[in-house]
Amino acid sequence: MKKLLSLLLVLSAFTSFAQQANWDVSTLRIGPFKVRMKEAEAIELARKPLKVPTESNEYNGLTVVKYNNELIEVTLTQGYIDEESQEGVFIAEIATKSTKFKTKSGIGVGSTRDELWATYKDFSHIEILKPYDGNGGRVDTDRHFTIYDDEAGSSLTFVLRNNKVVEIKVGMVYEGC
Repeated sequence: MKKLLSLLLVLSAFTSFAQQANWDVSTLRIGPFKVRMKEAEAIELARKPLKVPTESNEYNGLTVVKYNNELIEVTLTQGYIDEESQEGVFIAEIATKSTKFKTKSGIGVGSTRDELWATYKDFSHIEILKPYDGNGGRVDTDRHFTIYDDEAGSSLTFVLRNNKVVEIKVGMVYEGC
């Protein structure tokens, strides 16, 4: 009986460790979802079908996914992935408004503009601007604080409203853009 109890305790510890959530944010990922992740792997993580754009480089493949009861927007696109895979469907952008996801520095939804500056002031490629409204103008209430990872060809954007982060986006940066 003691052996069985010991075995059950070990198995439950292993199971809870294996199911531990990934709340990491970087210039390449939000949780387990990564930019350039191939469609099949993204579908497996999402545990549901994902909307696929109908044409190459079209950006209408947005699907809201529930990950450990938190919402993540996953956008697929079609196009060039890499030298090995060539063309295919993959994740182009990931976004969340959840407070659970954080960078290694502890920055996430709810962080302030001052915390962003203190954390990223020495980063080599930062841009802060008013986002476009879709009609040729700019949104006056928001700011995008974007960190570009030139080596990875990706970006990490913190959407600020009233000097607080309200959303995090990770996306690909295309050459020439």
